Amino acid sequence: LSNVSLLLASSQPDRAQRLFIESGIDQLKHNFITWDWIQESRIKIALGCGNLDEAVKLCDHEIKNLRLLRNLSRVHHVYLLKGKAHLRVGEFESASAALDEAGKAASELDARWILWQIYAAQSELAASMGDSSGAGRLREGASRLIKEISAQISQPDLKESFMLRPDVAAVLGG
Repeated sequence: LSNVSLLLASSQPDRAQRLFIESGIDQLKHNFITWDWIQESRIKIALGCGNLDEAVKLCDHEIKNLRLLRNLSRVHHVYLLKGKAHLRVGEFESASAALDEAGKAASELDARWILWQIYAAQSELAASMGDSSGAGRLREGASRLIKEISAQISQPDLKESFMLRPDVAAVLGG
């Protein structure tokens, strides 16, 4: 499981997909934590490989299941992934709706870790739609949350690792 995550984190979705299939990971679906991780990995692999219709379909299925099970602790992340998929194909209205749902769900849980990512995606959406002031405002919100999170990390190596993440650096680098 961790090797697939590492490959996804290092922008190698094709290799992650091969490992995912070859390892038979999806046979572990009896464990809910593992199943959630499997579904999220499938979505990320589809996104990374450019199979955006498949990613949206997987997101819709996972959102439906999470809501049926009343497992709202992850629904914000799946909506974020769905919003990113719509954004990548230029479906701005659908991207906005998914990112708004992600933001509402994350705000209800005070999930700052995901909120900064949602703000960053909304900033990208606003920029794509020509709203530079909105994009700047959202990027600033993401930056503020990143700095708050960083300030709470007491271990220097973990703080450095967080701040050097490509997605964090992209927000802070502006």
